[in-house]
Amino acid sequence: MRILFLSLRCPYPPHRGDRIRSYHFIKQLSKRHDITSVFFAESDSDIEAVEYLQRFCERVEWVRFSPSFASINTAIHCLSPNPLQVHYWYSPQMQRKINQLLAEVDYDLIHAQLFRMGQYVKKTCGIMKVLDLCDSLALNLSRRAELDCTPKRYLVKLEEKRVRRYEVEIMKSFDRGTVVANFDRDYLLNQDKNLNLSVVPMGVDLKYFTPCQD
Repeated sequence: MRILFLSLRCPYPPHRGDRIRSYHFIKQLSKRHDITSVFFAESDSDIEAVEYLQRFCERVEWVRFSPSFASINTAIHCLSPNPLQVHYWYSPQMQRKINQLLAEVDYDLIHAQLFRMGQYVKKTCGIMKVLDLCDSLALNLSRRAELDCTPKRYLVKLEEKRVRRYEVEIMKSFDRGTVVANFDRDYLLNQDKNLNLSVVPMGVDLKYFTPCQD
């Protein structure tokens, strides 16, 4: 299969949650499938990592992330019904890159990590699509709002409401979704029982974390 793998951040090095997950997904999928990896490059080190990723990927594409554009775009759309996260991570350049790849290559599957990347293929039809939410951001925000005693909690609650609606809405545009834990799946299914969700937990690299013989 030809898989278009969309990750928010560079999958390598795998030193944080979303990078770890995307890196190991790509590493395992590449054993049997041809992977095109697309991500936002937040630093020069992310661009340097392309050479390493080419060990697993048939093609690696990136778009430079612009914090200034992200902030301006978020401010412009602050009254939008969609989550601020969506606007912060929206890039016309990334949209053009993905559209170009879809026009050039006959992909069998699109794998998008997080709804920030899922937005770029939300309206794409005719290709099997999987959205890896990792976890429910709405659930995380609701817990954060409960613990926050500052005025900021009102903004968190507002974003939580936006995210709660958007997570369900975007999941409906994908064929299947995945999360890391049962409580995330249960929370999302409580919002809409018809969502096609599976749990794919985070694992442990047994080659790296090998017990000492003595």
